[in-house]
Amino acid sequence: MNAFIDQMTRKLIVGWADHQVQHGCIPENIPKAYFKHALAKGWISKKDHTKLNALGWKTAVSFLKR
Repeated sequence: MNAFIDQMTRKLIVGWADHQVQHGCIPENIPKAYFKHALAKGWISKKDHTKLNALGWKTAVSFLKR
């Protein structure tokens, strides 16, 4: 199950990045399991939970390149 959550979060982070480009923040309605995983991986800012950090952006770009 953890592998699924990891891969699904990587897929979802692309949409979150797009949302942040358009609206200045990630969506508010992220399912808890995926949000917690992204936060634990360091993809979401620990100071501002409404934004991806540099590692989050890198992860989103890497997913798009696959």
